Amino acid sequence: MSASPECMDQVRFIACYYTFPGCDRSTSVLRPKKFCKESCLHFTNECSRFVNAWKEILLPSYPEKAALFSCLEKPSRNAGESPECVYYDRKESVEKEDCVYLDGSSYYGNISVTASNIPCQTWTDQCPHRHTMNKTYPELNNANNYCRNPQNSGKQPWCFTTDKNKRWEYCDIPKCISVDGSYSNWSLNGTCNVICGDGFETWSRECNNPEPKYGGRNCSHLGKPVEYRQCTKKPCVVNGGYSSWNLSSQCNVTCGQEVEIWRRSCNNPTPKNGGRNCTVLGEDIKRIICERRPCPIDGNYSNWTTSSACSVTCGVGYQIWFRECDNPPPTYGGKDCSKYGKDKDSRPCHLRHCSVTSRSAKVIRIAYGVCVPIIIMAIGFFLIRKRNVLMKRFKRAD
Repeated sequence: MSASPECMDQVRFIACYYTFPGCDRSTSVLRPKKFCKESCLHFTNECSRFVNAWKEILLPSYPEKAALFSCLEKPSRNAGESPECVYYDRKESVEKEDCVYLDGSSYYGNISVTASNIPCQTWTDQCPHRHTMNKTYPELNNANNYCRNPQNSGKQPWCFTTDKNKRWEYCDIPKCISVDGSYSNWSLNGTCNVICGDGFETWSRECNNPEPKYGGRNCSHLGKPVEYRQCTKKPCVVNGGYSSWNLSSQCNVTCGQEVEIWRRSCNNPTPKNGGRNCTVLGEDIKRIICERRPCPIDGNYSNWTTSSACSVTCGVGYQIWFRECDNPPPTYGGKDCSKYGKDKDSRPCHLRHCSVTSRSAKVIRIAYGVCVPIIIMAIGFFLIRKRNVLMKRFKRAD
C-alpha cells in the first residue's frame, strides 16, 4: 500500500511531534503542546487508508494510542482553547495542476475565478470581505487569490469573491483524470549480506514512473517493490564437526565382559577451504566395557593332603589322603570335580621293620616243635588211607 507525498509529509510531521512535542508557554506552567484538531482531521482524511490499517494493528496491543486518532477531542486552532497547539502548516505544492480530485483539499492549481466568473479575493486581503481563514489555515498566506479548499472546509475548492455583494463561491475546476502508477528501474539497495559463501542482495524500485494520482492504481498489481537476489562471495572457511557416535564393533559374548568400539566421523560438516579438522573436539573412537551375566566356572581339585597318621607304628599300614574342590570352586552353575575322581584315597604307608623279642622267639619255637610232628603224622595218615582205598578197588576188579 503506497502513500501520497502529502500523506507521508504528515506522517513525518506527526512522528516528530510525538517524539519531541515541545512546550506550551501560554501559561506560567510548562506543559507539552497539544495537537490541533484541524491537523488531526486533515491527517485522517489524507491518510485514511493507512489510519484504518494502523488502528487494526496498533490499538489491540496499545489501546492507549487511541487518542492519536480521536480528533474531536483535540483543541481547535485559534479558538482560545489552546493557542499554541501544534498545527501542520501545509506548504504549496511545487506541482500545480488545474484539475481537482475528490473534494479538492489537495488542489494547488492557479485557477482564480469562481464558477460565475467572478475574480477571487486574495486570501491575505480583508476587502471587500473580512475573514480569519489565513490565520486559521496559514498555508493560505502563500495561496495568492487561487481557489482552495483548506482542510475540507467546503465540498470543493472555493474563494472569497471580489464582488462585495457575494461573499464567497465555489470554483469550477475540471476533475482530474486518474493516473495509474508504474515502477521505476530496479536499483541495488545495499551490498551482499554475507562476506563469504552465498547470500542475497536487496534490490528495490519505486512506484514513481509515474506516481499513482487521482485515484489511479498503485503498483501492487505489477509485482513487489523489493527483490532478494542471490550473490556469491569467496568460499567460506568451514570447520569440521563430528557426526553422532556409531557402534563399530559390538559385544559378541553371552556371559562375562568384552569391549564395544564406537566411532564417529568428521563430516558434520566436513572441513573445507582451510577449516580445522575435528582433532580439537576430541577422539573419533571410544571403547566401552560391556558386561553380561557371569560365566559358569567348573571346579577343580587342589593338591592331595593327608588327614590321618599311618594305621601302624611299624611295618606296612595304610593312610587316608584327601583333596578339596576349590582350585577354583565351581561357581555360577559350573560343574563340580567329580569328573576328576574321588576326593579321598587310601594309600599304603611303610614304616620301620618291627623288632622280634626272645620270648616271642621261644613261643615260636615251641609252636614249631608241636605243629610240625602233627602235620607229618596227618600227612602219613592221609597217604595210608588213600593206599587202602586203592587196594580195595583192585580186589573188586579181580
